[in-house]
Amino acid sequence: MKQMKIRIHSPEHSEQVQKVLFELGYEWISGKTFKNFEQPFLFTWLDGDITYSNSESHFENKKYPEYVLQKGTLVLVNQTIMQPMKIDAKGKGVEVLKALYDRGCQYSGYSEYKDVPAYLYESLLFVKNDIITHCNNDTAYFKEQSYPEYEFFNGEFVPIGTKDTRFPFFLTQNQAESIIDIACNSWKETLINKWANDYFIEGTVKVTEHFYKEMCEACTAEQHKLFDEIFGKDEPVRTLQEIVDEFEGRITLSPNRNDKAQVDDKRIIIYTPPANTQWFLEAVKYFQNLLQYLHNQPEIRKCNTFPTIEDNRLTIVVSMEY
Repeated sequence: MKQMKIRIHSPEHSEQVQKVLFELGYEWISGKTFKNFEQPFLFTWLDGDITYSNSESHFENKKYPEYVLQKGTLVLVNQTIMQPMKIDAKGKGVEVLKALYDRGCQYSGYSEYKDVPAYLYESLLFVKNDIITHCNNDTAYFKEQSYPEYEFFNGEFVPIGTKDTRFPFFLTQNQAESIIDIACNSWKETLINKWANDYFIEGTVKVTEHFYKEMCEACTAEQHKLFDEIFGKDEPVRTLQEIVDEFEGRITLSPNRNDKAQVDDKRIIIYTPPANTQWFLEAVKYFQNLLQYLHNQPEIRKCNTFPTIEDNRLTIVVSMEY
């Protein structure tokens, strides 16, 4: 166990942080019960307890290392590595700049996000190698750049268009009861404990996207059918071929078609021309850009690369998140 302090951005973000803390063995004094979603600052102690505060000055002055939630893991602030991205900061500039600085990024010449020029808060931003740059409001230039576009949502940077607009979803009493009725015994107890308080106080039950996905992972075929009726059907998951086709639709392929990817269920092979030629260098650049693109797609869990230049072949093996 270790001492940590964590800044919370929304009730949904708090739930995600608490889930990770519970998995690591931390808990509230009352146990591993999701609670205090509105509190903006959480702390962990050496004995495994979780506490909270609503005072920013208390959070800033507390001499604990600060952590952020990144891809389901708590990571020490300033030790994260950001993927290259572009992001429209308008309307959320303070939150976006604070989150980028929390993750180790900086705008040149400014070590604190609070000191950056005010125009950055309403700018179109780029991040590469943890350096923040901007292009004011030149939307044409912003769109032309090949960086993947992200948005800031529930304390995380997510690829644009990947957040599910159905959530948070509010269940009626009948819908909540039908889900509980069809659940297995362990899930019945979890759902009753989690939803009863919400229903009696609010008159409805709020389901976050994070908790919906957690329920789906434990669903049987019969339960999935009920979920489709209540929540609506999930968007179909793209295949690896569809993701690569989408990437190639956004770039200009060289006249030498040997750099076009060959795709099967989980493997991408790029056959390159002879080394030390212009076409070879273009194929390598294509490989690097494709790999960067894959890392930013929600269906991709992990990519492993196997460059075998002597066989004129570059290979990416992909784990998909189905």
